[in-house]
Amino acid sequence: SDESGQLGAGRLPYETRPGRVVGLAGVRRIASGVNHSLAVRSDGTVWTWGINNVGQLGDGSTINNSKPAQVRGLVEVVQACGGAGYSLALRQDGSVWAWGENYYGTLADGTQENSPVPKQVAQLSSISKLACGSAHALALSSDGRVWAWGSNAEGALGDGSKTDRSWPVEVSGLAGVVELAAGEDFSAALTLDGTVWEWGVVAPYADPRGAPRVYPVPAVGVTGVAAIAGSVNSFSVLAIKADRKTWWRWTTGSTPLSQAGVGELMAVAAGYGQTLLLKTDGKVLSFGDNGNPFGNLGDGTSEYRDTPGPVVDIAGIVQVAAGTWHGLALDATGK
Repeated sequence: SDESGQLGAGRLPYETRPGRVVGLAGVRRIASGVNHSLAVRSDGTVWTWGINNVGQLGDGSTINNSKPAQVRGLVEVVQACGGAGYSLALRQDGSVWAWGENYYGTLADGTQENSPVPKQVAQLSSISKLACGSAHALALSSDGRVWAWGSNAEGALGDGSKTDRSWPVEVSGLAGVVELAAGEDFSAALTLDGTVWEWGVVAPYADPRGAPRVYPVPAVGVTGVAAIAGSVNSFSVLAIKADRKTWWRWTTGSTPLSQAGVGELMAVAAGYGQTLLLKTDGKVLSFGDNGNPFGNLGDGTSEYRDTPGPVVDIAGIVQVAAGTWHGLALDATGK
């Protein structure tokens, strides 16, 4: 769907086949918020497009943009991510910068004031990775500890409470973390031993009482994991096993479903009802809700598909991302 410019193609309203994002080259990282997208170029600048009603594009305005525009004042960025109405960037020096909506404290500045331009998160340093949920965020420090802030109604911050936080708090009971994922009121972390830990609304199946968890608990039946991903605006979690041939998918209150048969996987991405699978040969598969008529599976149709099928017209892909009714893919040439 491109009703507010999420496709970055300068056209409306939707495309069922992938099309080139205009005006961008030399991209090394991509990410998707709920209704906006982000790209980090090789020169360390950040570019955004899509909905901008609360300043999540970081261009100093609240005007939607159907073409990529540079985020103000950010250089030397190595990663960016987006949520429902906010965005984060990680700079090479380990500092974290935030902009957009701040109702739940997602800008981590101790206030609820929105900002259409990036502001540094003062309490964080030596950060190596970020993850954006719908209204909360996670940061991994270089020593393997995890920090969280924002909405905490279902325990997604993992600090033992259900109190929103406008400053980063440390997630309890985690060590040796190597990867993070976040979504709608849930968080997940992957540790060195291949264990996935979860907290918030996604974890009830791990607890016989069926209650959301305010502290991390290990995902039942998921072992030897090499990579994880979460959906920024739904309750889906994805994990790839170390053999790269087996992967799991699960949602709130469900048992993880082990799947195989698509070949070796490099990465996975979850959007609002759709799943993208990136294979090691650079091909992309998709399945799930196709947003009738939005076409977010990229297969040339707007029809639901419950088994993985090819995203058409693209090859040599190295990264994928997904949001609400739209998907992104980055190829090896930086397009």
